[in-house]
Amino acid sequence: MLLTNVFFLIFLDAASYAHITRLINSIEPINGSNYISWKEKLEINLALLDLDYALNNDAPKEPQQDAENYEALRKEYNDKKALWEPSNRKCLMIIKSSIIESIRCAIPDSNKEACRRKV
Repeated sequence: MLLTNVFFLIFLDAASYAHITRLINSIEPINGSNYISWKEKLEINLALLDLDYALNNDAPKEPQQDAENYEALRKEYNDKKALWEPSNRKCLMIIKSSIIESIRCAIPDSNKEACRRKV
């Protein structure tokens, strides 16, 4: 039974990976003349993959230590940061992979708000 469960989980992971790969590969690379269709497909795919948090929300701002309710604000900041940072990183990776190489080289590798400004 355990072996069957492990196989099933591996199969689900492979199926999920294949689905994600198909979605990402369905985005026609931007080439300078197809911005509108590229952006539309990109936004749809990021939403379907539940990676659009960074597109729809600003990066969380760390609260000042002397702020009223600092602990509550800090917890809210940490919660939002835990959602925003991986979304931004993955979003930027997908965006960069959907841009032809001659344009892609102009995009920085690391930027706190890169995802929001690229689309």
